[in-house]
Amino acid sequence: MSFLSLLNRACTVETAVKTQNPVNGETTLQWTPAYQNIKCRIRTRSADEKKNSSSEYSVSTHAMYLEYLQLDCALTRIICDGKTYRVTGQLNMGGGHEYLCLYLEVKE
Repeated sequence: MSFLSLLNRACTVETAVKTQNPVNGETTLQWTPAYQNIKCRIRTRSADEKKNSSSEYSVSTHAMYLEYLQLDCALTRIICDGKTYRVTGQLNMGGGHEYLCLYLEVKE
């Protein structure tokens, strides 16, 4: 069984572009799709995983696996199955930039 055969869902990866209001100087984020229909696999993280993780990953509620993409976690969000997730961290899996594990937090 190959890694790619385990990717049973599709998601959209959005990146944020910071814009500044010329009137009041307020900075806002505009989200635009960077990648669409990306094959992925998502799972809920266990309480034990969260407890034994570093602080940046302990807030994540889900882990998502996909083929490697160059992402800036701070400016990336994922939309999968109608839910929006904030990326809290990432792990390069398998070396050589083949696969990626994203740590996600559900955003309401």
